[in-house]
Amino acid sequence: MPMSAETAHARAKVASLARCVKNGERKPNDPEYLEARRDLKAVKLESYIQKVVASAPPLSASQLARLSALFDVQPTTQTRKHGRRSA
Repeated sequence: MPMSAETAHARAKVASLARCVKNGERKPNDPEYLEARRDLKAVKLESYIQKVVASAPPLSASQLARLSALFDVQPTTQTRKHGRRSA
């Protein structure tokens, strides 16, 4: 499956910023670099979810509710693991 333009763009941005980190022009915790890495992971996740949903059989209402609950993340300082807040 060919890479989408959005994935290619996000990947190129991470690569460019990673070179800057490696060359010492930016720090590893540079906000733009961290955001670019997060964005690339989100684009890859979106692509994967689309692929899985397209190949999945129809789901029941309870299955859809359980799966959609995984994405019901409220802004918080706590991290989420498997759809539940960690202590």
